[in-house]
Amino acid sequence: MSKHSAKELLEAYKKGKNIIQLLKEGNSDEFNLANKMSYIEIAYDLQSGSYIEAMKNPEHEAIKREKCKEYAEIISNYIDKPKSILKGGVGEAVTLVPILDSLNFNVKNIHGFDISWSRVIHAKSFLKENGYNDFSLCTGVLQSIPYVNNSFDLVMTSHSLEPNGGFEKIILQELMRVSSNIVALFEPSYEFASKEGRKRMIKHGYVKNLPAIAEKLGFRILSYEKLKTSMNPKNPTAALILQVPNPKEAIDKPKFACPITREELLPYSTGFFSKESFRFYPQIDGIPSLREKNGILASSIIKSI
Repeated sequence: MSKHSAKELLEAYKKGKNIIQLLKEGNSDEFNLANKMSYIEIAYDLQSGSYIEAMKNPEHEAIKREKCKEYAEIISNYIDKPKSILKGGVGEAVTLVPILDSLNFNVKNIHGFDISWSRVIHAKSFLKENGYNDFSLCTGVLQSIPYVNNSFDLVMTSHSLEPNGGFEKIILQELMRVSSNIVALFEPSYEFASKEGRKRMIKHGYVKNLPAIAEKLGFRILSYEKLKTSMNPKNPTAALILQVPNPKEAIDKPKFACPITREELLPYSTGFFSKESFRFYPQIDGIPSLREKNGILASSIIKSI
């Protein structure tokens, strides 16, 4: 699919080039889901480690923590001490950790997933370095979240939907499916952006019209507001707080699901198995690989369980 070798892409990244834009060059079918997800995965994988490195800069860390404190305050206004949290697009956990630090309560079930295994392994280290030892991480995508229905009291994202323009509806449907109550989106706002900012968002294929799409899907919009703190004025972040139809208490313990069938996965050997799709999903260094493309057809396993 890519005309560029991994080495060429790495060199381009080091020179500060936009990898997603580079991969799109010469490809007219940019809204093909498989292509776009592949572009995002490559770009994020090449960036892995850079977000934690940036947190070593005191000025950057101070702005990041101020922004995440605002996230935590907004979250606390709409949900009282959730037992379970899912961070979609967890990255290296440099947003998740400051949010957890800013909440005035402990969360029993902390979960996160990301398209890039390299970023998730960094997230694992960053969580532990900051005193969080009870959590669960995996690889997965927003278009097919690897958890069963109604798994979490709170599902949140932060600039994770951002590059997925054109797929807003399917992602919002998935976020609704795995949440039992609140979905908190801290994403770039096309509506609040300047004319220059809107042009930039269109160029990079960012998400748009999230409130309108969410409302059509049946979400109740509790709040939509521009944040006070911004890392990039051309890419303003807004808090979109949504409540699912017929909110309920989340299941006691979130469970992994097959990204194909959305049914619960069973632990098996060095990974997880789906009785419905006959796929085995391996894990590397304790990180389950729960993307459809990672599933290995292994129907013989069904005979041994």
